[in-house]
Amino acid sequence: MEALVHGIFTLIKLTVLGSIYASLTLLIFRMIGLLKPGGWVNRVSKKKIKLWFFSGAIISIGLFVFATTHWGAHGLGDSARIPLNHGKSIHEINGSQSYITGIDYKYGDLWIESFAKTSDIVVGKIDTRAISNTKTFFAWNLMTNEVEYFDNKNEYEKYAKSKALPLTNSFMEFGQHYSDYWSGWRFWTLL
Repeated sequence: MEALVHGIFTLIKLTVLGSIYASLTLLIFRMIGLLKPGGWVNRVSKKKIKLWFFSGAIISIGLFVFATTHWGAHGLGDSARIPLNHGKSIHEINGSQSYITGIDYKYGDLWIESFAKTSDIVVGKIDTRAISNTKTFFAWNLMTNEVEYFDNKNEYEKYAKSKALPLTNSFMEFGQHYSDYWSGWRFWTLL
């Protein structure tokens, strides 16, 4: 049910954004038309309703297409998603449990407490509450999709220093990464 409500909200937001961008397009066309009175832009800008509707539809469709791509999909309902390089992503469900899918992990999905990322590697602390696992840290190479596991913080810190990776004091929870990624221009101009 949450996914349906969020999907409807997304369509409404796309329509509103399309209308706003269509209005800006109309304004820009009108300004350019005033500078070149006999040009094509001036003729097109005189058909205000048609230009506004057509540009709004094109922009809304474009935003919808982007929202379904790897870089535009952020999750629906109670699921959330952060896109990463190489077609990978980190997911969260119910606002509390973060996980990585599609890797070789003996328990299925790799549930994580906190993490840090570079362009090609994600490192973090494994959520071991639901499993009896002795490995508590990981390094996930996004390019090769291989994961290295570490028994404790000291073992991970030694590895991280040798590879110039983020240390444990820079790990953040999913919500912080999500806010950082999907805020700013992505929030106001996209979805």
